[in-house]
Amino acid sequence: MGFILGAIFYWPSQVVLDSSAGHNVTAGNPIQGNVTSIPLPPMIALAVFAFLAPSRRWWGTLAVVVLCLLGVLFIFGALGEVFTPPSPYVPRVVLVATATVYSLLGVSLLLLGIADLVDRVRVRREPSRVR
Repeated sequence: MGFILGAIFYWPSQVVLDSSAGHNVTAGNPIQGNVTSIPLPPMIALAVFAFLAPSRRWWGTLAVVVLCLLGVLFIFGALGEVFTPPSPYVPRVVLVATATVYSLLGVSLLLLGIADLVDRVRVRREPSRVR
């Protein structure tokens, strides 16, 4: 959704992975992300690790840790949006709205991940009640 908004309003790319610095969002570069869309690699990581997180095995715990780290990444990204100066193409209200959404996503990922890790430790320490 964010990529579509960036392409419609012709917002500049935020994360530059190659020599296209300063270019605006086009259909050819959804991997970079823009003001309203997370770059593709963290989005793929979010989907993959959210799929693995319900498992109670070691990879589920690892997935929860990675989701917590992604939450921290989204929080720092939101801070970057807040401190980015507005441009003629991207008004301040878009930057603040995006920062609000990303910070809520990041904080929720971090807090829910920590709560899940605490629950995993608690369940592991409880003695089994086999009769």
